[in-house]
Order: sequence, then C-alpha cells, then structure tokens
Amino acid sequence: MSNKQIKQLISVIEAKIHAARSSEDILAAIAKAKAFRKPLVYDHSKHILTIIISTVIGVVLALSPHISFLPSWSEPGNKWLLYVAIGCFALSMIMLTIVISGRQKVSSISALAYKKDAMLDNNLKYKAPFNSEEMRIRFSELNRGNHSRHFKEVVGGEYQGEEHTFSFEYYHFHYVDKRTVTYMQGKRMRTKTVYDKYDRYGIIVPFEYCNNLQIFSFSPSQLYNLKLSSGSIAFDKTFNIRASDELAATKFLKPAVVVAISDMAGFLSQMNIEIDATGLMCLSFTDRNMIMGNQRYDLSDPAAFYDELAGQTKLRKLDRTLRFLHQLFKHSDSNFKEIT
Repeated sequence: MSNKQIKQLISVIEAKIHAARSSEDILAAIAKAKAFRKPLVYDHSKHILTIIISTVIGVVLALSPHISFLPSWSEPGNKWLLYVAIGCFALSMIMLTIVISGRQKVSSISALAYKKDAMLDNNLKYKAPFNSEEMRIRFSELNRGNHSRHFKEVVGGEYQGEEHTFSFEYYHFHYVDKRTVTYMQGKRMRTKTVYDKYDRYGIIVPFEYCNNLQIFSFSPSQLYNLKLSSGSIAFDKTFNIRASDELAATKFLKPAVVVAISDMAGFLSQMNIEIDATGLMCLSFTDRNMIMGNQRYDLSDPAAFYDELAGQTKLRKLDRTLRFLHQLFKHSDSNFKEIT
C-alpha cells in the first residue's frame, strides 16, 4: 500500500473514530487497520534517505572554505555554493517535518481512539466548559492567571460507592501569567514580556456537609481569615487550612479525614481541597493523566491495539481519586446530621 493509500485509510479511520458513539464503533474503525495486516505507518525510507544525502551535501558545501581540494563559496564567483548548502538544509528540514508529522498523526489518532473508548467504558461524557469568570468567584483555586484563564476540557460522570452515589465533573484548567523581564543587551537595558503558561486539573462534586473551607498545599489566594490547625503536625506541614466557621471545619477534619487527605497528598501532586459557600467541592492537582489510562499499543500494531480496546479500559487513577472523595462523603454524613 502506497503512502497515499495509507493516508486515505487513516483519514477514514479518523472520521469513524470522531463519529463513534459506542465502543463497538471504535472497534469497527480499528478493524479496518487490523485488516491491513501490517503496521499502519508511512514508508518514509525515501524521505530519510533524502535527509541523509541533503544534510551531508549541505555540511560539505558549508565547510568548503576549510576543505582545500573543494571550490569554496567564499571565492569570487562561487557564492552559489552557499545558496545550494542552504537549500540542502531547507530540504532536510522539510523532509524531517513530513516524517515527524506522519508519525504524530498516527499517534494522535490512536490516542483519540483509546481515550474515547476509555470514556465510553467508564460512562464519561464531555460537557460544556465552565464559565471561567463564574468559577473564579466560586473558588480561589480557579482565580489564577493575571493574563488569561479558561477550561480546556470538562468531563462528567457518576460514581457509585457502597454508601454514596455522586455526580462529578473532571476539568482541565489552563491559565497564563504575564510578566515583564528586564535584561541587558550589550550596554543597553531592554525589557520584554513573558507569558508563563500553566495547567491544573481537578474534580468538582456537590458536597452538602461543609462550606467555606480551604485546605491547600499549592497556595491560591486566601478567601477566609480564620487560620486553623488539624491537630496533626505532619498534616499542618503540608497543608494550610482556612475557614469561615471553626466548628464546621473542625467537624469536617475528624482524624479519619485528616489521615485520608494526607494519604491522598502522596498520590496527587500539589493537591488542594476547597468547598465554596454553596457546598460545591473542588479537588485540584497537577496530575494530567487522570482520564488517559495506560495505553500500551497504537495503530503501528493494529491487532494488539484492537485487542487492547476490546477489553474494559480501567482508569485506575480516576477510580482511586473518586474512592477518596467517597471517603470524605462517608466520614462526613454522620458528622453533620442533626441529632433529634
């Protein structure tokens, strides 16, 4: 199969994956690659050979002033040799771009198929992004970025635990800080604008048992003046606690909850917990692979990739995080019930 035919097949597979509404639809798309009975990769042997030859010629011509037996581009009338060298390097870069983009295309389609299958297997659905201005008011965690902020992705689902069932929304939050840097260029002082880009991830769940509480290891702005201690030296070294109601915060932070949060801090990076005034909880972190799973194969091995997708994809990191949230529900529901 020529590269043109492979490109057409990849386009068909990509369209079918985008249109897929079930795991069976995704498997049907991958079955087309499986029927090919060869790795679904472009033949770039000619491109690679071109890269090698043009790079060698370019290097030789560029160094010709230092090679005695070659005409030099530095000599009168030989300037065209330098242009040929530049052309060779440009050709090498074009061929390299073609090789890399072809491999990235196959890889990105494989990742799309795996992620979509994982979401279908775990009953997850894409949702409309949150309003960033509304969410920055609700949570100081989402009031980051002095230049811009937006949600790249929001995925909704439901967790069914032994004692509690709750809906959740997983998000990918991107924010940008803008700053000015001063530096010396020769004897002149210059300034330039630098944009620092960051990503945070999190899960938002309705939590009726507490509100107006911040437990943070990666500091956002502090909403509440009341600074509390958990009673655990180790916990307080990792987390700062801020609240508007000391009694409610103390009831929430019972010893079992303190232990659970401490354990989870070893699992998630830069973990924060925040509960807003309406009882909406935001658990945030920097771990980016929460709903990516552990993909082992791709379209370069269609048969193995098909078998991998045919099984039930487990999102172990997401499941561990949701089990932690279930612990918070479990330990809190009896704590905050009114005694009659």
